[in-house]
Amino acid sequence: MLRSLVGSEMCIRDRVSTQSTGAASGAEMAGMVVVCLLLCSIAMADHYQTLGVTRAATLTQIKRAYRAKARESHPDKNPTKDPAQAAADFRRIVDAYETLSDQQARREYDHGGQARSWSTSEFFNKFWGNHRRAQHHRSPYMYGRGYLNRFLNQIREAQARCLNLRSMSHLAAVAIDDSTGRADRHVLVAIFGPDLSSVVDWTVAYPYPFAGLSANQIWWEDMMLTAKLQMNSRGDCSVCRQLRVDAQAALQDPVFVMVKKGDKLGKAVSISTRRHEDFQAWVWENLRVQVRFVNHHHHPVNLWWIHGSRGKLKGEVAVNGFFRHNVHLSHEFWAIDSRVTDIRDSNKLSASTVVGVWKATSPGVYQVRIQARDCLDLDHMCSFWARHPPDECDRNPQFMQHRCPWSCRVCNSTWTDNAWLPEMREGEPNRRASPGNRADL
Repeated sequence: MLRSLVGSEMCIRDRVSTQSTGAASGAEMAGMVVVCLLLCSIAMADHYQTLGVTRAATLTQIKRAYRAKARESHPDKNPTKDPAQAAADFRRIVDAYETLSDQQARREYDHGGQARSWSTSEFFNKFWGNHRRAQHHRSPYMYGRGYLNRFLNQIREAQARCLNLRSMSHLAAVAIDDSTGRADRHVLVAIFGPDLSSVVDWTVAYPYPFAGLSANQIWWEDMMLTAKLQMNSRGDCSVCRQLRVDAQAALQDPVFVMVKKGDKLGKAVSISTRRHEDFQAWVWENLRVQVRFVNHHHHPVNLWWIHGSRGKLKGEVAVNGFFRHNVHLSHEFWAIDSRVTDIRDSNKLSASTVVGVWKATSPGVYQVRIQARDCLDLDHMCSFWARHPPDECDRNPQFMQHRCPWSCRVCNSTWTDNAWLPEMREGEPNRRASPGNRADL
């Protein structure tokens, strides 16, 4: 049973994207809408079974189950799975969470066995009307000036992971820690009027790239909740009042709101824009993390900033010296012994030469202790040399055992632990990485 036939929205979008502007007649599209409505109403999955919880599950259990299912369903975790089927599976998970995390929607679902369904006019306007209004973006380019076209799959994936908010109580249920009354992670919400849905989806490409799996293999859902709230034409919006957003202004231009982890909903920052570049720059600016690296390694180390396949040398830290730097959530740092030769770009970094690796996964101000690693290679080519030919460590022991002790296994290859220590966050325990010298900030 399918909840949404590759996602209710994708059922329409994928069909439209395969045809040129004006190629599909109104009758054909109306027929597609009716078919999708019928299929979606018939193929309704049980939300509790989708999330793997009982009908007596608490909100906390539902949240935990949703995050676990979201990770399992990511396409990168299922490379052999058909992309359309993976999208459909995840859309079912999102639909289930949207319903069961809202008290009123869950009560209606428990009473009737079904979640709140779209009316014909709502469905038609959301999935057909938006594309009519966005046709000028798809011909010749789908997203604005077209530079985002190359990220089409990632954008769709991010949008599929975005929650649709129903009410203020719904926002509080999914974003607030009951014990503290504060956000349990960053919260990013798009608020807009009914005529701006295509702007949010196709021009701003919200919430890309802040949903799904980051470039450094970190789940954005663990760091930030992304959600959308589409108001009615009158601008009725209880969420707007709580987040201090001008609802009438949001009817004219979409407003994007962020509540940082540990803050109350009333302490929000916002921006109103129709440009993807402005939206992305604003979000990154609000994801800054201050880090102070202290070098306890036996030699100076070079700090490399890593983001996906890109890397940049940020500076050298002397023995017992320190290095301050502003990073962003989801970014990664590698510490490399300064004696390692021929490291001119990030493509030559290797696990055998690294002293430590840290990922920024939580906001705050941190001190990172770069602890000593006694067993490491001093050349990024060591692992290759040790394998080609296999006996190179024995054939050239004077050079190999001096430059490549880790690859030649002449020393203990187990890395030492590294700890991150919060400087300005009380009540947070110090954490240690498991053996492997890889820690999260």
